[in-house]
Amino acid sequence: MADILLIVGLSGAGRSQAADDLEDLGWFVVDNMPVALIDKVVELAATGEQSQLALVVGAATHQTDAVAIVHRLREAGHRVRVLFLDASTPELVRRYGATKRKHPLASRFSSVEEAIHEERSMLESVKGASDLVIDTSSLNIHQLKS
Repeated sequence: MADILLIVGLSGAGRSQAADDLEDLGWFVVDNMPVALIDKVVELAATGEQSQLALVVGAATHQTDAVAIVHRLREAGHRVRVLFLDASTPELVRRYGATKRKHPLASRFSSVEEAIHEERSMLESVKGASDLVIDTSSLNIHQLKS
């Protein structure tokens, strides 16, 4: 059986950075994991030599679907933990401003703050189902790695 870490959370909160850090620690990481492939990837990891698998799920709607799979994976005997990365709205706005990247929901809203508020609302149930929630607002990349 595999140790599986499902990494979810707000856009800009550090999911990809966490994935990079876990990869440095020897985990097999799949970033932007399509939910439809989770079962197959877990199955392949469990039969291979890789016992630590981190799956980063991107879009908010996909995160909700991915968390629904956790129960099934646990019933199959896998050790599954869900890590939710969060950050304050002002910090996320600052990060988006610094990177010049658009928030995934930006096209539907007139401001980044509104997009973040909507995403936060969409992910409330995912956050509630998580085993560990880390607020990255005041963490630099070295502190997140720790």
